[in-house]
Amino acid sequence: MQVPSFSVTLPEGFVELPRESEPSAERLVELAQEWQAALGVPNPGELTEGSLETAAMLAATGTAAAVAGSTHTSAALYRSPEAARPIMVLVNLFTERTDHEAVSEALELVQKLSTTHSFDRLERVSLPAGESIVTETSHAGRHESPIGPVTLTTRSLSAWIPAPHLPETVVIEVSSNNAEDWSHVAGLAKHIFDTFTWEEE
Repeated sequence: MQVPSFSVTLPEGFVELPRESEPSAERLVELAQEWQAALGVPNPGELTEGSLETAAMLAATGTAAAVAGSTHTSAALYRSPEAARPIMVLVNLFTERTDHEAVSEALELVQKLSTTHSFDRLERVSLPAGESIVTETSHAGRHESPIGPVTLTTRSLSAWIPAPHLPETVVIEVSSNNAEDWSHVAGLAKHIFDTFTWEEE
């Protein structure tokens, strides 16, 4: 299967996560240093137990995304512009087989998926890379915390961008469980979608 060539530019602060199921200790140290550098830590090379635990958590996130079919996963941590709280953002890239001969066929297929994928919102848009579809989804899950079980809702904004000359569609998924700052995450997602370009073959 021929995979379409493309590029996406992520804003400063994103760190690519490992994809292997059991990253080496050296890779975890490297990830911890990259993460601390992205956060602006004065001495990112000086690692703590907490930074290594965070690296292990991020590595597990990257592994889970790879198992789900993601071809790339990056994470960033930003400060909310509204309050003293962090915003964790994940970006995943997927390539979906849509077997289309024309972009319009792929867009129609994605629209039909709304009956099985439970999209909260679906919109046909014109991106710099071409006609695409943007979908929004939300998923609530229960997680254990020091104060007991808590329910977190993860929201995602995804751009489905059909390749013009191959039967594949690239999906850029931007997600976060920071509900209070979702409007800011959605704005960031749209900026990322606009950076997508097809590369010359």
